[in-house]
Amino acid sequence: MPNNIIRNHNDPNHATTLNGIPVQREKEIYLPSHNAVVPVLQTSMHFCFRDASLPRGTTLFCTCGSYAIVVGFEGYKRWTSWVANEVIACHHFIQFGKHADNSHE
Repeated sequence: MPNNIIRNHNDPNHATTLNGIPVQREKEIYLPSHNAVVPVLQTSMHFCFRDASLPRGTTLFCTCGSYAIVVGFEGYKRWTSWVANEVIACHHFIQFGKHADNSHE
Protein backbone atom coordinates (compact mmCIF):
# COMPACT_ATOMS: atom_id res chain seq x y z
CA MET A 1 0.00 0.00 0.00
CA PRO A 2 1.49 3.37 -0.97
CA ASN A 3 2.58 5.73 1.74
CA ASN A 4 0.72 9.01 1.19
CA ILE A 5 2.91 12.08 1.33
CA ILE A 6 2.10 15.75 1.55
CA ARG A 7 5.00 17.49 -0.14
CA ASN A 8 5.95 21.04 0.67
CA HIS A 9 5.27 23.23 -2.35
CA ASN A 10 8.43 24.00 -4.38
CA ASP A 11 10.66 22.21 -1.88
CA PRO A 12 12.05 18.87 -3.15
CA ASN A 13 14.08 18.38 0.04
CA HIS A 14 11.36 18.31 2.72
CA ALA A 15 7.98 16.61 3.06
CA THR A 16 5.42 15.69 5.69
CA THR A 17 3.66 12.34 5.88
CA LEU A 18 -0.09 12.21 6.43
CA ASN A 19 0.74 11.09 9.98
CA GLY A 20 2.36 14.50 10.50
CA ILE A 21 5.94 13.28 10.52
CA PRO A 22 8.36 15.70 8.82
CA VAL A 23 10.98 14.03 6.64
CA GLN A 24 13.88 15.42 4.67
CA ARG A 25 16.23 14.36 1.90
CA GLU A 26 19.26 12.44 3.16
CA LYS A 27 22.30 11.17 1.26
CA GLU A 28 22.50 8.06 3.46
CA ILE A 29 20.10 6.24 5.76
CA TYR A 30 20.97 3.89 8.61
CA LEU A 31 19.18 0.56 8.23
CA PRO A 32 18.97 -1.56 11.38
CA SER A 33 18.22 -4.62 9.24
CA HIS A 34 21.58 -4.22 7.47
CA ASN A 35 23.36 -2.79 10.53
CA ALA A 36 24.88 -0.29 8.11
CA VAL A 37 24.48 3.12 6.54
CA VAL A 38 23.21 2.74 2.97
CA PRO A 39 23.41 5.54 0.36
CA VAL A 40 20.22 6.84 -1.27
CA LEU A 41 19.84 7.09 -5.05
CA GLN A 42 19.47 10.83 -5.64
CA THR A 43 16.66 11.88 -7.98
CA SER A 44 15.56 15.44 -8.60
CA MET A 45 11.80 15.32 -8.02
CA HIS A 46 11.43 12.85 -5.14
CA PHE A 47 13.50 11.34 -2.36
CA CYS A 48 13.49 8.18 -0.25
CA PHE A 49 13.25 8.22 3.52
CA ARG A 50 12.88 5.86 6.48
CA ASP A 51 9.76 6.07 8.65
CA ALA A 52 10.92 4.52 11.92
CA SER A 53 7.51 5.12 13.55
CA LEU A 54 6.03 2.07 11.82
CA PRO A 55 5.96 -0.95 14.17
CA ARG A 56 6.46 -3.58 11.43
CA GLY A 57 6.67 -4.04 7.69
CA THR A 58 8.56 -1.80 5.33
CA THR A 59 9.87 1.44 6.73
CA LEU A 60 11.43 2.77 3.51
CA PHE A 61 9.30 5.02 1.33
CA CYS A 62 9.58 7.49 -1.53
CA THR A 63 7.80 10.85 -1.56
CA CYS A 64 6.03 9.80 -4.78
CA GLY A 65 3.89 7.39 -2.73
CA SER A 66 5.74 4.16 -3.50
CA TYR A 67 7.78 2.14 -1.05
CA ALA A 68 11.56 2.10 -1.38
CA ILE A 69 13.91 -0.86 -1.64
CA VAL A 70 17.59 -1.67 -1.38
CA VAL A 71 18.97 -2.55 -4.81
CA GLY A 72 22.37 -3.56 -6.12
CA PHE A 73 24.28 -1.92 -8.95
CA GLU A 74 22.51 -3.96 -11.65
CA GLY A 75 19.20 -2.47 -10.51
CA TYR A 76 20.17 1.19 -10.64
CA LYS A 77 22.99 1.39 -13.21
CA ARG A 78 20.81 2.82 -15.97
CA TRP A 79 19.82 5.78 -13.75
CA THR A 80 23.22 6.89 -12.52
CA SER A 81 26.87 6.02 -12.46
CA TRP A 82 28.24 3.80 -9.74
CA VAL A 83 27.34 4.97 -6.23
CA ALA A 84 27.88 1.91 -4.03
CA ASN A 85 27.25 -1.82 -3.97
CA GLU A 86 23.72 -1.23 -2.69
CA VAL A 87 21.53 1.88 -2.63
CA ILE A 88 18.06 2.75 -1.39
CA ALA A 89 15.80 3.61 -4.32
CA CYS A 90 12.12 4.06 -5.14
CA HIS A 91 10.68 0.68 -6.12
CA HIS A 92 8.36 2.14 -8.74
CA PHE A 93 11.17 4.20 -10.30
CA ILE A 94 13.51 1.20 -10.55
CA GLN A 95 10.79 -1.13 -11.86
CA PHE A 96 9.01 1.14 -14.36
CA GLY A 97 11.35 4.09 -15.00
CA LYS A 98 8.98 6.64 -13.47
CA HIS A 99 7.68 7.46 -10.01
CA ALA A 100 4.25 6.36 -8.74
CA ASP A 101 2.82 9.82 -9.49
CA ASN A 102 3.97 9.35 -13.15
CA SER A 103 6.73 11.97 -12.85
CA HIS A 104 9.93 11.40 -14.78
CA GLU A 105 13.42 12.42 -13.82
